[in-house]
Amino acid sequence: MLPPVSNDDPLGLERCSHHTVLTRQPERALRFVVDILGGEVVHEGRNDLLGAGSTYVYLADTMLEFAVPDTGTAAYTLWAKNDPNDTYHAITWKVVDLDRAKRHLETHGVRIQMQSDDTLVTDPRTSIGIPWGFSRTLIRGDPRRAD
Repeated sequence: MLPPVSNDDPLGLERCSHHTVLTRQPERALRFVVDILGGEVVHEGRNDLLGAGSTYVYLADTMLEFAVPDTGTAAYTLWAKNDPNDTYHAITWKVVDLDRAKRHLETHGVRIQMQSDDTLVTDPRTSIGIPWGFSRTLIRGDPRRAD
């Protein structure tokens, strides 16, 4: 069980939701993380904010997203700089209240690049070059979910 989030925590961080790795060869990444390291694929689907097809793997109390970015997206442009290698892209945090996190970020000049009902992603130009994610939910299939 997680300790309660302090009212003094301006972001309301609960835990890491997941790490995102951009790849064009998800089968290679899955062979290593699932077959060799023993991870478990818990969900596959679209990440519309990122513009990618994603496979989520649970390994050692950590969720890893292996995302194949759509051509023409910001994620694709970033991945293409390292082609054919995979690229560690971002970390997404589970927060108590998305609006609370957004207010705090914007107060400090961090712009929001994109947002859905449950997740926001910062503009890397205002957040040390990283598109930080903040979400009020964990990934579907994540065994750490309370529902």
